[in-house]
Amino acid sequence: MSTVTGINYRGLSVVHTVMQQTQPKPAHLQAEAIRRSGETNMFDMNTVQHYAVAIDAHELVVAIEEADNSGYIDLLQQARSHEYTPEQEETIEATAQQARDTAVTIEI
Repeated sequence: MSTVTGINYRGLSVVHTVMQQTQPKPAHLQAEAIRRSGETNMFDMNTVQHYAVAIDAHELVVAIEEADNSGYIDLLQQARSHEYTPEQEETIEATAQQARDTAVTIEI
């Protein structure tokens, strides 16, 4: 979400856009966790979805199913660009560890 403000200074129009950080969706947290696990190439949608299923990341599974390639890339970019709270960071790291632990049990 962004806010646009405009002023007129000595005949010059100046537009200022302020980007407001939105709360990340659960799918963003889950995608970031799988990315941080280092267990798969994030451009491999099928493998990411397998990991999402294995760690019960239901929101990410649905987001991948509903997204085309461009939408999936947008999701990854949004997940990567968030500034997460310390609590969210803890959740991401715990989920990333879960994905690493799962890597030895799933065959892709």
